[in-house]
This record gives sequence, C-alpha cells and structure tokens, in this order.
Amino acid sequence: MALNYRKKALPIPRIYQLDYTTFMREYRNQRPVIIPDIVSTWSPITKWTPQYLTNVLKLNYEDRLQVFVSKDNKHFINHPDVTQLVTMSAQEFASHVFPDDLETAVDTADDDHTRYYLRTFSMPDVLFCDVDQQRQVDELLTLLVSKVKDSNGRHDQNEDKIPQCDGQNTDMFIEKETDMNMNIDKKTDETRAVWEDFLSPISLSDDDDVHVSDGVQEDHDVKKKLAEEVEVQKHTDSDGEVAENDDIHMRQTMFQEMHSRIFNCKTMQLWIGTRGNITPLHYDRNHGLLAQISGRKELVLFSHEDTAFLYPHPTYSDRAHTSRINLRRINESSYAALFSKLKEAQPYTCILKPGELLYMPPFWWHDVTSLDNCVSVTLPWDIDGYEEVPPCMLR
Repeated sequence: MALNYRKKALPIPRIYQLDYTTFMREYRNQRPVIIPDIVSTWSPITKWTPQYLTNVLKLNYEDRLQVFVSKDNKHFINHPDVTQLVTMSAQEFASHVFPDDLETAVDTADDDHTRYYLRTFSMPDVLFCDVDQQRQVDELLTLLVSKVKDSNGRHDQNEDKIPQCDGQNTDMFIEKETDMNMNIDKKTDETRAVWEDFLSPISLSDDDDVHVSDGVQEDHDVKKKLAEEVEVQKHTDSDGEVAENDDIHMRQTMFQEMHSRIFNCKTMQLWIGTRGNITPLHYDRNHGLLAQISGRKELVLFSHEDTAFLYPHPTYSDRAHTSRINLRRINESSYAALFSKLKEAQPYTCILKPGELLYMPPFWWHDVTSLDNCVSVTLPWDIDGYEEVPPCMLR
C-alpha cells in the first residue's frame, strides 16, 4: 500500500531472540514488535495444510459455516454497515481461500470475485489443541512472564508432558468424526490436568524452615568468631534459597494465569480469508498477538497518542473503536483535505510473514490488508488492573 504520509512511516522492528527483560522494558504497553522465531516452529505452520483445515471445518461446521462477505467486496469489520454473514459449506469456502490446492479453486485476485472472511469467535477444539502444546506455550510465556527455574537453577522444560493432538492423518476427520469428538474432549481435559500439575505451587519441606541468628557476639576467641561467621553465612544462604523458592512460586503462578488468559479457546480466534481483504483502521482494548500461519498481511499502525488525528467515530456510536478514514484514499487531494489532521499522525508499518508473531499494545490503531489468501490466529489478553487506560482514549 503506497501511501504518502507527512511523517515517514517507521518500520516495526523484527527482534530475534527477544527476551523478557527487553520486551517489558521497551515494548509491552509501549510499541509494537515482530517476533520472528517463536511461531515459526509451531505445529500449525506445517500441520495446517489446506486439506487439514478443510476437514476440520467440515467436522466442526459441516454445511453451516458462517462467513463474512463485504458490502463493497473489500472492507471487513463486524458491523452490519460493512459486512453481512452468509452460510456455506466448508468445502465451498475452502475453494475460495485455498485456490492453489483444491480442484474447485476460484481466483480471488481481483474485485470481480467475491471475497470471504472466516472469523471464529472461539477456537475449534482440534485447532486449539494444535496451538496449546506445552513447548509452544513455554516458548511464548517465557517471553511474557520470564523463565521459571527449579530449585537447582535449571529451567523447567517438561517438553513431553502435554499429549499431542491426533490428526496427522486427515482422513480420520471424515471416517471417525464421532470418535474424534470424544477424543478432543478427553485430550483437552488431559492437557488442563497436566498443566495444572506442572504449574502447581512449590511447597517448602520442613527442612526449608529458616531461623536466622541474632548476630555474632563479641568474642576474642578467633576460632569461635570464625565458626560464628560461617554459621551466619549458612543462614544467609538459606534466606536466599527461601527467596528464590518464593520467586519460583510467584513465576509459576504467573505462568498459570497467563496460560489461562492467552491460550484460551474462548478468546483465541481463527482468521481465514481471501487475498485483498481489508480490516479498516480500528483499535482493540486488549493486548494483542497476531500469529501468521500462512500468507502475508500488511499492517499500518498508529499509537493511541495519535487518536485526535485519526477521526474516530463518535463515542456514542457502535463503531466508536473504528476510524472514519479510508487509508487507501489519502493520496486523493480532495479526500486528504477532508481529513487534514491525519498528516500529523506517525504511522508504523510492516508486512507480516508466515511464522511471524506481531505484538500490538492495547488501544493501538491498526489497519490490515491480506496480500495473499491468509490463515492467522489472534491471542488477545485483557489489560491488568495496574495498567491504566490512556487518557486520550477516555473520550
């Protein structure tokens, strides 16, 4: 999207091996960042083939898949002025979004063909199980919560505790749908049980009780003084061990909480859509992670600090979280004159590629264009009680 802004668009940084300290210091609640080396190793990157996804959609929705169509065949947002829901079969929908893989392919490269967008408002169980795997959870939460260490100072990995989902052979979705539904429920319960066990608080044994001495009394006997100093050092080390165990407990609790908030099948969403789909400029009230599974998306972001320049709909409107600006028209002089304050805003841009993860802070405005037929997953989580709503968003 070649748009002319008064301020030069800044690229969103790609940071490899981003660590917890840097993320908290420089990005959380401050600015967006692309993490290229977490989702790239996730199971869905290779497992979610067009046929696999088609079979999962058939299993979950059969011929009752509800999909958004755009009234102008470009813009998609969940509002009746912009889109409407249509019902179709999973196979029919797949023929539009996976044109290179199915015999019934329909080309959606131009405006002559209808574009479609599937947005699930919760995650289908099979696909959720593919995402909610322990190694993947650990890698992401290590970034957001930091490493949990055991009492020996080693990082907890426990790589194989969570059972892997079935579904390597996609024929099973067609041949054994009833059995699979039962297995999904069972494996979801098993996953929860394993994580509860892995993340349960550490309890100190009786041997870990510490009694600190009142201090070293004066004594001219050198041997006695040395012995007392050694004893004090032992007690100091014990105090440090207790503090470390408390820290382990705290971080495990944080892991457990963040796992339930981010890897939540009720809030995690699947997005599958055709090339050329546009989600117009809007903001979300939560922290956002956009995981790109296949295809590319182009994004333009603005800080909430630029809200006054972005022409949001009135606060009493049911579109108060959206902008009145169509960014694709700002190069038109007559249109730009209507929204002249936009030139004061600072845009940030990126093209999100398969295997990349984009973090977006709460209340940041973003506009998204699908450059290809795309599959994405969003993992939102609400702001914490100590995180204030920016004053500029209290309109």
